[in-house]
Parts: sequence; C-alpha cells; structure tokens
Amino acid sequence: GPTESWPTLLLVRDGRDTLVSFAHYNKRFANAPGDFDTILERAIVKARNWGKFYEKWLSYDPLRIIRFEDLMQGDTVAELEWAITDLTGENVCAKTQDPLPEFSAYQQQNPAFFRRGIVGAWKDE
Repeated sequence: GPTESWPTLLLVRDGRDTLVSFAHYNKRFANAPGDFDTILERAIVKARNWGKFYEKWLSYDPLRIIRFEDLMQGDTVAELEWAITDLTGENVCAKTQDPLPEFSAYQQQNPAFFRRGIVGAWKDE
C-alpha cells in the first residue's frame, strides 16, 4: 500500500458540504435508518475525529493538497495538471490523449451517486 514517501495528491472539501453529501450517500446507498436530519446528526458526531485523518495525510511527503472548491470553480484540468506536475516533476497529463471529463459527464453516468457537486450546497439542505 501507499507509504508516507509516495507522492500524494490529497483532495479536500469543505467539511459542511462533505457531511451533507455523506448523509445523502448513507440515506441512498447504505440504507441508514432514520430521516435525513438524524443521519446527518450521526455523521456530525462521527466527524469529530476527522482531524486525525488529516493529520495522518499531512505526514506524507511529498504532498499536494487540492481543494474541491477550487476544482469546481476554476479550470479543473489546469489545477490537476499543475498539482501532478509539481508533485511528480513531470507533466503526465500532457502524455494522455483523452481529456479529463467534466463533472456533468460523471453525473450523467450515475446521477444517484454524483448528486450535485455544488460548492456551499450545505447552506440550502
């Protein structure tokens, strides 16, 4: 498996959006008992140790962090290409023939799993 010396690209997301997304996932796919608010409350309680998860990843070197929000609001391909090139020292994206698909392509393939992908959606859910 991966070790702390492997080049690592860590995708992070606003925790509020992550928790809402996770609650929807549990409601739809894990058949979690209870209504959405109950499932969300359980997710919030479990997330109290989330900092330990990030602490472990922050020990990896080399490490590059990409924010989900930056990917969704900017030039996704350019962001990923920069991070991978910076991390590995070579432009692996330039070697591929196929462009990276947009979020909408994933959403069309599996709309139940790729729900919205909207930054700040926690505010209206």
